[in-house]
Amino acid sequence: GSDYRNHVVILNSFFSSCETVCPLMMKKVEALQEKLNVKFVSITVNPDIDNPEVLKEYAKRFNADAQKWSFLTGSKEAIKNVLETQLKLAADLEHPTHSTRLTLIDQQGDVKGYFDSSSEEDLSKLEAAANALASGTAGYFRFLTSGLVAKIQGTVTQTGGGGDLNFYSYEQSGVKVDG
Repeated sequence: GSDYRNHVVILNSFFSSCETVCPLMMKKVEALQEKLNVKFVSITVNPDIDNPEVLKEYAKRFNADAQKWSFLTGSKEAIKNVLETQLKLAADLEHPTHSTRLTLIDQQGDVKGYFDSSSEEDLSKLEAAANALASGTAGYFRFLTSGLVAKIQGTVTQTGGGGDLNFYSYEQSGVKVDG
């Protein structure tokens, strides 16, 4: 389903033709997918190329479980809005570049922390924090939120018009999944 309310989400950005940092980062996300009972969202910063068919093939490279891991595309405006305005992540869609941080988002859509995907220490912290949020023992991790009060104003949780991102399930390539 394309509804992320009431789920812990780990979000990142990428583009399919990136052969430097993206495959390394995606392998880390693939490993987390095996360990954690949370949702994963990967947003392309190159929507001109990364259409649903491309994302479907890309998802297979990392054994993405369609029930847990969604690959998103949309208008450049919608992508910039989510990544830069709402999540405060660097993203350049004209010369595709993006942050390699993984963003942890709680059940209410609040950002709980940013984690460097190339740091084993950060990945361990992310795993612990995601587990704590998912099991409802998150009080201890409130320190992660200091200074981070970006809200995803429902943008990542809804499909449809109004500049929202379109959710694509790679099982139903090309079919827009409405929440």
